[in-house]
Amino acid sequence: MKLIGLVLGFGAIICWSFNSLMIDWGMEDSSVFKFNAIRTVPASILLVFFMLLSGRIIFPGVKLSVLAFATGFFSYFVALSLFISGLDKGATHKVWPVGNTAPLWATVSAILILGEKTNLFVLFSAGLVVVGIFLLSRREEKNGSPNENGGIPFAFLAALIWGVLIVPNKYCLNHGMSPLSFLTIMIIAATIANNVYFIYQKGFEEMVRNSKGVYWGLASGIVALFGGGLLWQFALSIEDASVLAPLLGAESPIVLLLSVVLLNESPTGKSIFGIGLVFLGVLIVSTLG
Repeated sequence: MKLIGLVLGFGAIICWSFNSLMIDWGMEDSSVFKFNAIRTVPASILLVFFMLLSGRIIFPGVKLSVLAFATGFFSYFVALSLFISGLDKGATHKVWPVGNTAPLWATVSAILILGEKTNLFVLFSAGLVVVGIFLLSRREEKNGSPNENGGIPFAFLAALIWGVLIVPNKYCLNHGMSPLSFLTIMIIAATIANNVYFIYQKGFEEMVRNSKGVYWGLASGIVALFGGGLLWQFALSIEDASVLAPLLGAESPIVLLLSVVLLNESPTGKSIFGIGLVFLGVLIVSTLG
């Protein structure tokens, strides 16, 4: 892996890891859909502003623009809704690991659909990352119910969508679309879908109701969607998707480490082992991929 690709990709993961804590803090008095609708707004404004400032064309052609718009719609609205439905319908300790297998599907999709050449080290690292995430997400089963598996199909579809969407993303970048243009259109799609849905369901008054979640949502949009999104798009523009995808798995252990430092949480032995597997996978793909 190219060093610049590793640095940019890991920078994006750091932004998204802090975003996970922002989501946790914002959810104390807000809903997931409201939070997601709010955070798309500052990201869209910043991206459009930088597009205009750079003098670039926001929509560089119908085909590429449609692909970028569809990527934003399916990633930040459809897949997110499926994952949330999965958490509502099943046990978290079973749904969460399935929903976090996206790095594996992204790697496989890039190889099978984009035809990227790979080696066994990349596939092995993707497997280590998925197993590590499973151990990180696993919780002790208590009072299991017959419906605890009900959310798994939803989580699987969400992870599959998130993984496969690396294909249109990389395709657009390979065919001349700038990282800034792709991200701008993608976030515009997310802004439209999430805000229209939430306002239709809850009304505009609920959207603007003052709460701590609003402020964390705005911060999340700037740090994760704008900052992390740009870093990831630039990384993807210079590195193969199949090589870069396993880095996505590093978010889970980084979030756990941040929660230990900032929230005084205590990791289990299984979680520590999971952290080791994920970082081993990332180390392998970054040095041998």
